[in-house]
Amino acid sequence: MENNSPITGSVAQIASSTELIINRGSDHGVEEGMYFRVLDDQVKAITDPESKEESGAVRHVKVAVQVVEVAPKMSLARTFKTVSVNVGGTGPDVSSLMGFAKAPKYVQELERIVPEYDENLLDSPKASKIAIGDEVQEAANREDALRTLVFDM
Repeated sequence: MENNSPITGSVAQIASSTELIINRGSDHGVEEGMYFRVLDDQVKAITDPESKEESGAVRHVKVAVQVVEVAPKMSLARTFKTVSVNVGGTGPDVSSLMGFAKAPKYVQELERIVPEYDENLLDSPKASKIAIGDEVQEAANREDALRTLVFDM
């Protein structure tokens, strides 16, 4: 009988501003190209508004990653979601009217785990979206990985 349960594990290390190491590898069934999501440790109970009974619970997804390299006991995964980042001005293009504001210039970048890669920031929980030990859960596909909430089973 085949086990269809999603692979779960933990963040073992933050490797860069867009990469992390998962403590699961080929020995656990992880393959290059698989998607995972890093889950918030806070569980939010959902109450049925009619019966007032607890219906279940959800957890927020902190970040979605895709495995790019696999070893027997660990995997390197990278963020794949892109975000618009302003690398230009501070406001609308009113330079012709006011003479000082510059129009924003947006570029697409990979979502970051930490604001900028700095080894001194990697151990700072306030500087990172994620932390070593955060739960990691396999996602069925790219779309599934990008969900913002998952049921807590």
